[in-house]
Amino acid sequence: MRTGTARCLLGVLSPLLMTTTPLAAAPTAEARRPSALATAEQLAAERTLLRLVGDPQVKALQASLAAELAGGPLADSPDAKSQVHRAVRLWTNALILREYTAGLARPAIAWTPDDTPHTWFGHTIEGMATAGDNPDHIYRYAALDGSARYVIDGWIAQGHRPVQFSFESTHGTPAIFGAGRSSGSADMGDQIGMLTDRDIEVDGDGHFRLTVGGPGGGRNHLPLSPGPVSLNVRDVFSDWNQRPIRLTIDRVDGGRARRIGYSELRQRVLNDLSTFVRTWSSFKVNWLGGIKPNTVVGPVGRSGGWGYIAGGRFSLAPGEALQITTSRGPAAYTGVQVTDPWIVAPDGSRHLTSLNISQAKPDSDGSYTYILSPQDPGVANWIDSAGLRNGYVLLRWQQLPPEATADGLLKDYKVIRLADGLPQGLVKVTPEQRAAQMAEHRSQYANRLAPPD
Repeated sequence: MRTGTARCLLGVLSPLLMTTTPLAAAPTAEARRPSALATAEQLAAERTLLRLVGDPQVKALQASLAAELAGGPLADSPDAKSQVHRAVRLWTNALILREYTAGLARPAIAWTPDDTPHTWFGHTIEGMATAGDNPDHIYRYAALDGSARYVIDGWIAQGHRPVQFSFESTHGTPAIFGAGRSSGSADMGDQIGMLTDRDIEVDGDGHFRLTVGGPGGGRNHLPLSPGPVSLNVRDVFSDWNQRPIRLTIDRVDGGRARRIGYSELRQRVLNDLSTFVRTWSSFKVNWLGGIKPNTVVGPVGRSGGWGYIAGGRFSLAPGEALQITTSRGPAAYTGVQVTDPWIVAPDGSRHLTSLNISQAKPDSDGSYTYILSPQDPGVANWIDSAGLRNGYVLLRWQQLPPEATADGLLKDYKVIRLADGLPQGLVKVTPEQRAAQMAEHRSQYANRLAPPD
């Protein structure tokens, strides 16, 4: 992050961030934001989050929920029990950011979730999780009134355009959503409308405008439906030198939401946290119809037709690893990531928990073989499980031609013994090369917090 720009922004925001009761935040000039994610609302929300997670009643509820999960049937492995407290903390953080955003008088778009910690503007956020949050995606959220009308303006950083981006409207409140999801669905369900970059008309300067809700049509219109609506935004990176799109949202029908204060926000979090945690802790039960250990389901299509996903589960004995072989096919983006048994990703700033198409190395025959293991197997395409022997793996193919199918995308998924040797044709790495790979991984992740060059 550029120090001068960061200090300038922090100076502008300091009075806002130090306040104890307001939830509304005055917007800061676009040019003064070092990152598309560093909005005034985002930073104020994160300061409020840190205050709330220190609240004794919130902490007590977190402990109670973690104990309930640890003693229940969903904690079906030692790794599930060991990771449950972290999962509850990250779910709490995601809920707080959603509740905060929903409580603003003016609409705002919040960055949540992201399972990797980030440090900026004098504070650190451990992470904010739902399930299967992809390190190659920037996920953002806004709470909308389905009977209202909005305008979203977007600015794409020239030379740093995401490989794919989308806007999705779904039914739901900050804590309750996806009630219409079928057991075999890859997504949360309850979709109202979907726009991807292929639908959206963008001008020569990288600017676009969307109309949201109300009467309308055409390429740049996203429909809503009466009642609480969630706006879900995804930027997809095939290369971590890409940047998130700068976004603003305004309500244009003359209506205005009621602004809530800190005490009401605190009570909403206390009221909704149990529902939110139970929703996401049980997500794995029916996801893709339920996945048995050391099996994989998919690839299956994403709701709205924007790609394919496969979900696998692993349960490894000492000395075992998971071998996954894929084809890129016609996809502009592919990615493989590991998660813990709660489908929450380990800390990607300290582990190679994922590899996308720009980070992975092809086999000698042009396919891609990944070795998922708690120990480093000495190959370039290592997916580091961060010591976990139980968890899930997600494989994604996105930005494919409309006529593309899932045929041939997933070639193999099996448990192997490392002592028996690895397949021929894999790219090997030395310990020094691994250290350099990890350093580059950390450095490139930080790009999403920095301004475009």
